[in-house]
Amino acid sequence: MTNKVGTCNICGAVQKLTNEDVVPIWLRKEFANRNVLPGDQPPKTLLPICYDCNHGLANALEGPVSRIVKNMMKPESSFSISLHEQELLAKWILKTDALRQIWRIRIGKRPVDDQVKPYAKLAEDLIAGGTLPEGCSAQIVRRDDRMIAGRTNGLVALLHPSADGYLHSVSRYPSFATVSCIGLDRTSFDAHVQGSQHDSRVLIIWPLRKDSLAWPPKAGIAEETLSAVLAAGSHSSASMLGGPYLSAIGGDGQALVRSQFGRGFRASTT
Repeated sequence: MTNKVGTCNICGAVQKLTNEDVVPIWLRKEFANRNVLPGDQPPKTLLPICYDCNHGLANALEGPVSRIVKNMMKPESSFSISLHEQELLAKWILKTDALRQIWRIRIGKRPVDDQVKPYAKLAEDLIAGGTLPEGCSAQIVRRDDRMIAGRTNGLVALLHPSADGYLHSVSRYPSFATVSCIGLDRTSFDAHVQGSQHDSRVLIIWPLRKDSLAWPPKAGIAEETLSAVLAAGSHSSASMLGGPYLSAIGGDGQALVRSQFGRGFRASTT
Protein backbone atom coordinates (compact mmCIF):
# COMPACT_ATOMS: atom_id res chain seq x y z
CA MET A 1 0.00 0.00 0.00
CA THR A 2 1.19 3.52 -0.75
CA ASN A 3 0.07 6.90 0.55
CA LYS A 4 1.73 8.87 -2.22
CA VAL A 5 -0.42 11.41 -4.02
CA GLY A 6 -0.83 10.70 -7.71
CA THR A 7 -3.30 10.13 -10.53
CA CYS A 8 -5.64 7.17 -10.12
CA ASN A 9 -5.29 4.73 -13.02
CA ILE A 10 -9.06 4.18 -13.08
CA CYS A 11 -10.98 7.38 -12.34
CA GLY A 12 -8.15 9.83 -13.02
CA ALA A 13 -8.56 11.68 -9.71
CA VAL A 14 -5.45 13.14 -8.08
CA GLN A 15 -5.51 11.61 -4.61
CA LYS A 16 -3.56 9.42 -2.25
CA LEU A 17 -3.07 6.08 -3.96
CA THR A 18 -3.11 2.46 -2.90
CA ASN A 19 -1.60 -0.45 -4.82
CA GLU A 20 -4.36 -2.67 -6.21
CA ASP A 21 -3.52 -6.29 -6.98
CA VAL A 22 -4.36 -7.00 -10.62
CA VAL A 23 -4.44 -10.66 -9.59
CA PRO A 24 -6.54 -10.49 -6.38
CA ILE A 25 -4.97 -11.55 -3.11
CA TRP A 26 -7.87 -13.89 -2.33
CA LEU A 27 -7.22 -15.74 -5.57
CA ARG A 28 -3.51 -16.06 -4.88
CA LYS A 29 -4.30 -17.43 -1.41
CA GLU A 30 -6.80 -19.89 -2.88
CA PHE A 31 -4.11 -21.27 -5.19
CA ALA A 32 -1.63 -21.44 -2.32
CA ASN A 33 -4.04 -23.62 -0.33
CA ARG A 34 -4.39 -26.19 -3.11
CA ASN A 35 -2.32 -29.10 -4.28
CA VAL A 36 -0.78 -27.46 -7.31
CA LEU A 37 2.53 -27.61 -9.06
CA PRO A 38 5.37 -25.47 -7.61
CA GLY A 39 5.62 -22.04 -9.15
CA ASP A 40 2.09 -22.02 -10.55
CA GLN A 41 0.74 -19.24 -8.38
CA PRO A 42 -0.32 -16.15 -10.35
CA PRO A 43 2.23 -13.33 -10.37
CA LYS A 44 1.94 -10.40 -7.98
CA THR A 45 1.11 -7.38 -10.10
CA LEU A 46 0.26 -3.99 -8.57
CA LEU A 47 -1.52 -0.99 -10.06
CA PRO A 48 -1.82 2.35 -8.20
CA ILE A 49 -5.45 3.45 -7.83
CA CYS A 50 -7.28 5.75 -5.40
CA TYR A 51 -8.93 4.52 -2.20
CA ASP A 52 -12.44 5.14 -3.57
CA CYS A 53 -11.86 2.91 -6.59
CA ASN A 54 -10.15 0.31 -4.42
CA HIS A 55 -13.10 0.27 -2.02
CA GLY A 56 -15.54 0.13 -4.92
CA LEU A 57 -13.78 -2.87 -6.45
CA ALA A 58 -13.85 -4.73 -3.14
CA ASN A 59 -17.54 -4.13 -2.52
CA ALA A 60 -18.89 -4.42 -6.06
CA LEU A 61 -16.85 -7.30 -7.44
CA GLU A 62 -14.02 -8.86 -5.45
CA GLY A 63 -16.04 -9.79 -2.36
CA PRO A 64 -19.03 -11.37 -4.13
CA VAL A 65 -16.95 -13.01 -6.87
CA SER A 66 -14.44 -14.52 -4.47
CA ARG A 67 -17.24 -16.52 -2.85
CA ILE A 68 -18.53 -17.68 -6.23
CA VAL A 69 -15.15 -18.74 -7.57
CA LYS A 70 -14.09 -20.50 -4.36
CA ASN A 71 -17.32 -22.49 -4.45
CA MET A 72 -16.73 -23.43 -8.08
CA MET A 73 -13.19 -24.55 -7.31
CA LYS A 74 -14.35 -27.12 -4.76
CA PRO A 75 -13.79 -30.76 -5.74
CA GLU A 76 -17.51 -31.62 -5.77
CA SER A 77 -18.79 -32.96 -9.06
CA SER A 78 -21.46 -30.30 -9.57
CA PHE A 79 -22.07 -26.63 -8.97
CA SER A 80 -24.81 -24.11 -9.63
CA ILE A 81 -24.50 -20.48 -10.72
CA SER A 82 -27.44 -18.08 -10.76
CA LEU A 83 -27.84 -15.56 -13.55
CA HIS A 84 -26.87 -12.78 -11.14
CA GLU A 85 -23.67 -14.65 -10.29
CA GLN A 86 -22.96 -15.20 -13.97
CA GLU A 87 -23.13 -11.47 -14.58
CA LEU A 88 -20.86 -10.75 -11.62
CA LEU A 89 -18.33 -13.27 -12.95
CA ALA A 90 -18.37 -11.74 -16.41
CA LYS A 91 -17.90 -8.24 -14.96
CA TRP A 92 -15.05 -9.45 -12.78
CA ILE A 93 -13.32 -11.03 -15.77
CA LEU A 94 -13.58 -7.82 -17.77
CA LYS A 95 -12.45 -5.73 -14.79
CA THR A 96 -9.42 -7.95 -14.26
CA ASP A 97 -8.45 -7.67 -17.89
CA ALA A 98 -8.97 -3.90 -17.90
CA LEU A 99 -6.57 -3.52 -14.96
CA ARG A 100 -4.05 -5.79 -16.64
CA GLN A 101 -4.25 -3.81 -19.86
CA ILE A 102 -3.68 -0.56 -17.97
CA TRP A 103 -0.72 -2.12 -16.13
CA ARG A 104 0.73 -3.41 -19.42
CA ILE A 105 0.49 0.04 -21.01
CA ARG A 106 1.91 1.86 -17.97
CA ILE A 107 5.02 -0.30 -17.75
CA GLY A 108 5.73 0.27 -21.44
CA LYS A 109 8.63 2.42 -22.54
CA ARG A 110 6.28 5.12 -23.86
CA PRO A 111 2.93 4.86 -22.06
CA VAL A 112 0.15 6.81 -23.78
CA ASP A 113 -2.80 8.09 -21.75
CA ASP A 114 -5.19 7.68 -24.70
CA GLN A 115 -4.42 3.96 -24.73
CA VAL A 116 -5.38 3.68 -21.08
CA LYS A 117 -8.68 5.61 -21.26
CA PRO A 118 -10.98 2.90 -22.70
CA TYR A 119 -9.83 0.32 -20.14
CA ALA A 120 -10.05 2.83 -17.28
CA LYS A 121 -13.56 3.81 -18.39
CA LEU A 122 -14.61 0.14 -18.53
CA ALA A 123 -13.28 -0.53 -15.02
CA GLU A 124 -14.90 2.63 -13.66
CA ASP A 125 -18.27 1.71 -15.19
CA LEU A 126 -18.11 -1.82 -13.77
CA ILE A 127 -17.28 -0.49 -10.29
CA ALA A 128 -20.29 1.83 -10.52
CA GLY A 129 -22.57 -1.11 -11.31
CA GLY A 130 -22.69 -0.62 -15.06
CA THR A 131 -23.87 -3.30 -17.44
CA LEU A 132 -21.67 -5.54 -19.53
CA PRO A 133 -20.47 -4.07 -22.83
CA GLU A 134 -22.53 -5.15 -25.83
CA GLY A 135 -21.50 -8.53 -27.20
CA CYS A 136 -19.56 -9.76 -24.16
CA SER A 137 -20.12 -13.02 -22.39
CA ALA A 138 -18.03 -15.49 -20.40
CA GLN A 139 -17.17 -19.15 -20.58
CA ILE A 140 -16.55 -21.76 -17.94
CA VAL A 141 -14.55 -24.88 -18.69
CA ARG A 142 -14.34 -27.79 -16.28
CA ARG A 143 -11.82 -30.39 -17.31
CA ASP A 144 -12.67 -34.08 -17.13
CA ASP A 145 -9.69 -36.35 -17.74
CA ARG A 146 -11.74 -39.45 -18.55
CA MET A 147 -10.69 -41.15 -21.72
CA ILE A 148 -13.54 -41.80 -24.13
CA ALA A 149 -12.74 -43.84 -27.23
CA GLY A 150 -9.06 -43.12 -26.67
CA ARG A 151 -9.58 -39.36 -26.47
CA THR A 152 -9.68 -36.93 -23.57
CA ASN A 153 -13.13 -35.50 -22.97
CA GLY A 154 -13.65 -31.85 -22.05
CA LEU A 155 -16.81 -30.29 -20.64
CA VAL A 156 -17.56 -26.68 -21.52
CA ALA A 157 -20.37 -24.40 -20.38
CA LEU A 158 -21.16 -21.04 -21.94
CA LEU A 159 -22.37 -18.31 -19.63
CA HIS A 160 -24.81 -15.78 -21.05
CA PRO A 161 -26.41 -13.60 -18.37
CA SER A 162 -29.63 -13.19 -20.37
CA ALA A 163 -29.68 -16.08 -22.83
CA ASP A 164 -30.60 -19.74 -22.93
CA GLY A 165 -27.90 -22.35 -23.34
CA TYR A 166 -27.32 -24.48 -26.41
CA LEU A 167 -25.08 -27.31 -27.56
CA HIS A 168 -21.77 -26.42 -29.08
CA SER A 169 -19.39 -29.11 -30.33
CA VAL A 170 -15.73 -28.47 -31.04
CA SER A 171 -12.89 -30.79 -31.99
CA ARG A 172 -10.12 -28.49 -33.24
CA TYR A 173 -8.53 -27.51 -29.93
CA PRO A 174 -5.66 -30.01 -29.44
CA SER A 175 -6.20 -30.73 -25.75
CA PHE A 176 -9.92 -31.39 -26.17
CA ALA A 177 -11.00 -34.16 -28.53
CA THR A 178 -14.64 -33.34 -27.85
CA VAL A 179 -16.05 -30.23 -26.21
CA SER A 180 -19.75 -29.91 -25.46
CA CYS A 181 -21.72 -27.03 -24.04
CA ILE A 182 -23.86 -28.02 -21.07
CA GLY A 183 -27.46 -26.74 -20.95
CA LEU A 184 -28.21 -23.39 -19.37
CA ASP A 185 -31.62 -22.04 -18.40
CA ARG A 186 -32.78 -18.64 -17.23
CA THR A 187 -32.71 -19.43 -13.51
CA SER A 188 -29.56 -21.40 -12.87
CA PHE A 189 -26.66 -23.17 -14.48
CA ASP A 190 -25.69 -26.66 -13.35
CA ALA A 191 -22.60 -28.48 -14.53
CA HIS A 192 -22.27 -32.14 -13.60
CA VAL A 193 -19.02 -33.97 -14.05
CA GLN A 194 -19.23 -37.69 -13.43
CA GLY A 195 -16.73 -39.15 -11.01
CA SER A 196 -13.59 -40.61 -12.50
CA GLN A 197 -10.41 -42.25 -11.35
CA HIS A 198 -8.56 -38.93 -11.45
CA ASP A 199 -10.20 -36.06 -9.59
CA SER A 200 -9.11 -33.39 -12.02
CA ARG A 201 -11.41 -30.47 -12.64
CA VAL A 202 -10.31 -27.18 -14.07
CA LEU A 203 -12.18 -23.91 -14.22
CA ILE A 204 -11.24 -21.56 -17.03
CA ILE A 205 -12.99 -18.24 -17.54
CA TRP A 206 -12.42 -15.77 -20.34
CA PRO A 207 -14.38 -13.05 -22.18
CA LEU A 208 -15.73 -13.93 -25.58
CA ARG A 209 -17.83 -12.09 -28.13
CA LYS A 210 -21.17 -13.70 -28.87
CA ASP A 211 -20.48 -13.42 -32.59
CA SER A 212 -17.06 -15.09 -32.34
CA LEU A 213 -17.98 -18.59 -31.26
CA ALA A 214 -15.88 -20.28 -33.94
CA TRP A 215 -13.02 -22.07 -32.20
CA PRO A 216 -10.61 -20.46 -32.78
CA PRO A 217 -11.99 -17.32 -34.48
CA LYS A 218 -10.43 -16.32 -37.76
CA ALA A 219 -7.10 -14.57 -37.39
CA GLY A 220 -7.18 -10.80 -37.40
CA ILE A 221 -10.77 -10.32 -36.23
CA ALA A 222 -9.64 -8.07 -33.38
CA GLU A 223 -6.53 -6.37 -32.10
CA GLU A 224 -7.15 -7.59 -28.57
CA THR A 225 -7.46 -11.36 -28.45
CA LEU A 226 -7.45 -13.19 -25.17
CA SER A 227 -8.39 -11.37 -21.99
CA ALA A 228 -8.35 -13.32 -18.73
CA VAL A 229 -7.99 -16.98 -18.01
CA LEU A 230 -8.49 -18.58 -14.64
CA ALA A 231 -7.60 -22.24 -14.19
CA ALA A 232 -7.78 -24.22 -11.00
CA GLY A 233 -7.86 -27.90 -10.22
CA SER A 234 -6.10 -30.88 -8.78
CA HIS A 235 -2.43 -31.78 -9.27
CA SER A 236 -3.17 -33.97 -12.29
CA SER A 237 -5.24 -31.33 -14.08
CA ALA A 238 -2.67 -28.67 -13.22
CA SER A 239 0.05 -30.70 -14.87
CA MET A 240 -2.10 -31.15 -17.95
CA LEU A 241 -2.90 -27.47 -18.42
CA GLY A 242 0.33 -26.05 -17.11
CA GLY A 243 -1.02 -25.37 -13.65
CA PRO A 244 -3.46 -22.88 -12.13
CA TYR A 245 -2.94 -19.36 -13.39
CA LEU A 246 -4.64 -16.09 -14.05
CA SER A 247 -3.26 -14.94 -17.33
CA ALA A 248 -3.98 -12.19 -19.79
CA ILE A 249 -2.09 -12.56 -23.02
CA GLY A 250 -3.03 -10.24 -25.81
CA GLY A 251 -2.57 -6.96 -27.55
CA ASP A 252 -0.80 -8.02 -30.73
CA GLY A 253 -3.63 -9.87 -32.46
CA GLN A 254 -1.67 -13.11 -32.30
CA ALA A 255 -1.85 -13.99 -28.62
CA LEU A 256 -2.72 -17.48 -27.48
CA VAL A 257 -3.52 -19.19 -24.24
CA ARG A 258 -0.56 -21.47 -23.81
CA SER A 259 -0.53 -24.81 -22.11
CA GLN A 260 2.15 -27.46 -22.08
CA PHE A 261 0.84 -28.44 -25.51
CA GLY A 262 2.44 -25.25 -26.82
CA ARG A 263 -0.75 -24.24 -28.55
CA GLY A 264 -3.94 -22.47 -27.61
CA PHE A 265 -7.05 -20.68 -28.74
CA ARG A 266 -7.99 -17.14 -29.66
CA ALA A 267 -11.01 -15.33 -28.31
CA SER A 268 -12.06 -11.86 -29.41
CA THR A 269 -12.97 -9.31 -26.78
CA THR A 270 -13.55 -6.21 -28.85
